Amino acid sequence: MSNTPTLREQREAHDRRARIIDQLHAQATATADHLLAQHRAIEAKIRAIVLRRRARFLLIGVTFLVFALACLFALAGMIVMAL
Repeated sequence: MSNTPTLREQREAHDRRARIIDQLHAQATATADHLLAQHRAIEAKIRAIVLRRRARFLLIGVTFLVFALACLFALAGMIVMAL
């Protein structure tokens, strides 16, 4: 008897390898999809944080401008009252 596998054994071995490759491919695809979903969730959180910070800095800037204008108007009023 020889150690050479029969055609049937070769076909079965090929089918087993094909099933294993399919399983590994399915696992890799599922992992990639999961990582992509995590990445998108993290990006959404970062985007929300950035928008909040922009809004806060815009509010601070507008507040500073309003305060500066109020000071200028008060100064102008004091000058007009002094004349």
